[in-house]
Amino acid sequence: MLKERARILNSFVFATDLGLVATAFFLAFWLRDGLFPALGLVRGRLYPLAAYLPLLGLALLIWGGLLLLSD
Repeated sequence: MLKERARILNSFVFATDLGLVATAFFLAFWLRDGLFPALGLVRGRLYPLAAYLPLLGLALLIWGGLLLLSD
């Protein structure tokens, strides 16, 4: 029973960690492409979000793999 709870907790932490990485990715895109230009902090805009989504997949794959290897 304790091993089952530990496995559930590990799965929750893993999913939460990947969710935070994805949230940070979208937040960074919104800040750089939306908020900062509106405030006049940067000039120019980024490419559309669709151009960066493969990088998110790669980042999640690498981050998830490193998390699994760290046990």
